[in-house]
Amino acid sequence: QLEKDLAESQADIYVLNARELTEFWLTVQRHEGKTQPQIEAMFKDLTGLDLAKQLLATSRDYGSASKDAATVAVLGVDLKRGSRFFETFRTVKQGGQTYIIFKGNHRARLIIKGTRYLATNTVMLKMAIGGEGLKKSAKSGFLVSVIFSTTLHSIQWLFEDEYRWTNWLAGVSTDLVKIAIASTAGYLASIGTAAFMTAVTGATIAVVPLAVGIAVCIGVGFILNVIDNHFQITQSLIRHLEQKELEVKRAATEGIYYFIRSATESVKRQLVRSAIRKLNDLAKIPFQLWS
Repeated sequence: QLEKDLAESQADIYVLNARELTEFWLTVQRHEGKTQPQIEAMFKDLTGLDLAKQLLATSRDYGSASKDAATVAVLGVDLKRGSRFFETFRTVKQGGQTYIIFKGNHRARLIIKGTRYLATNTVMLKMAIGGEGLKKSAKSGFLVSVIFSTTLHSIQWLFEDEYRWTNWLAGVSTDLVKIAIASTAGYLASIGTAAFMTAVTGATIAVVPLAVGIAVCIGVGFILNVIDNHFQITQSLIRHLEQKELEVKRAATEGIYYFIRSATESVKRQLVRSAIRKLNDLAKIPFQLWS
């Protein structure tokens, strides 16, 4: 029972390349009862590519980077429909390949584990989130969101060439603020709904305040993302951190230069003093033409 509870409380972060995501999509279509001709026709409609040629290209690592990126984006959107396997995803580029990163639900876990190719090749990170107590409290929801945000930014740092520590710190920092505000709003909405229902009906249906809290939390989070994108808050923080980094580097360079210059001046002064003493010593020796 303990193993079952732990399995149900794990959130899996998956990192798939174009080939692996295509295999994932193909497995889903087969599970849904589609025939091979239907699958090939659907793949053609979605991506504009021939399925057999795409699989051959990606398996031999000579597929077009632009085609891989388009395939990952299109198949990602298709798999996201109705939150069947994940609610959101990100695409990153590393070493000329495009990867998709998402937090999979139990359906995604079954697909991955049930496909030999995916079970062998897929990069997966497990986040142990705890038991039912974590799912029932706002504090635990905040913790889960923080872990998820930090993990996604860390993976992005690992896989994106241009993603630096400034992007990671700025992204995580703004996410923490958004999570805190959204979680607080959701919690207050749940408490308010429960109090209102109790005052009006004399009883509370537990699922209603929870649903209202979740809805408010998601809505506030969406609004905060819109505000962030509009005012470029995260990007401004990144630029500020990069500016501070340049200032620190400049100060360090100036400090090193000052140290070297001071050391050089000190050595020069010591040499001059030594030379003066030597000349003074020589001047004290009486000059004689003959002994």
